[in-house]
Amino acid sequence: MGRKKKIKKEKKPRKAHLRPFLAALFASRVPAVFLCLAMVAAGGYGLYWLRNYVHSQPPYTEQMARVSLDGRPDFLTAEIPDHVVSELQKVCDGRSIYDADLAQDVYNRAIELGWVKCVHRVIKTHDGTVLVQAEFRRPFAFAVSEKASQRVLVDDEGCVLPMPPQRLQPGQYITVFGVATAAPAAGKKWNAPDLIDGIKLLKLIKDRSYASEITGIDVRNFAGRISNFESHIRLHAQLGQGSPTQVLFGRFPADDGLDYCLTPDEMLANLDAVVASQGGRLSGVHRMIDVRYDKPHVR
Repeated sequence: MGRKKKIKKEKKPRKAHLRPFLAALFASRVPAVFLCLAMVAAGGYGLYWLRNYVHSQPPYTEQMARVSLDGRPDFLTAEIPDHVVSELQKVCDGRSIYDADLAQDVYNRAIELGWVKCVHRVIKTHDGTVLVQAEFRRPFAFAVSEKASQRVLVDDEGCVLPMPPQRLQPGQYITVFGVATAAPAAGKKWNAPDLIDGIKLLKLIKDRSYASEITGIDVRNFAGRISNFESHIRLHAQLGQGSPTQVLFGRFPADDGLDYCLTPDEMLANLDAVVASQGGRLSGVHRMIDVRYDKPHVR
């Protein structure tokens, strides 16, 4: 048998006729595209220059910026928001309301101030007002470190508020004392586990009828650092010059849920029962109330 000859497939001729077309297309349109882009860029720069030129002319240069707060917190004395406005006005002094960086600079300064929790918006208006919508921190408790006798004011997140010590009136807020670490600078959060648990307990008792009798939350033995057999957290209660009472609260259960101690709700239910049995009074009846177990004990 003879071998079959392989039939070679003929190659399709390249479409050479497209080359002149593509060359003409690019030759005619690409420069036009670049020219259009250049014109757009030049136009944008021209508008930017024109805007800055206009804003540099009267009456725009005469429209100086002044700061105003959009609402004032009713839980703070007027001097605190006034101080915040004064600090923000320093950023605006000598600057036009049309200054492009003004709003951002005011925002950056506002979030640095210890009394400001967050800034929602900074709005510039045509009458020269820089309107700042901010949320202020609310004083919640005093806190005292074992390393320093100085009392500081904190909010409910443990942030140290910039209140001068001489302005802090004893008894104005409940004190969490015995914190192991030193307090940070004003405006910074005090990331201390013992302080955080003290604040957590204060949140649970602050609305109870006997909260006014509580003078302090003792966290010196937090995590059993003095004695693991003693209550890790204690409440101190006293009414006027009457006899003081200590409440052995114990501690908060571990986060993993595998803990044998009572829950905070159960311990406070025990305390509520004791207070109810004493005619609504917490202090002065017993020297000590232990709420760590299923049934409360008094001494």
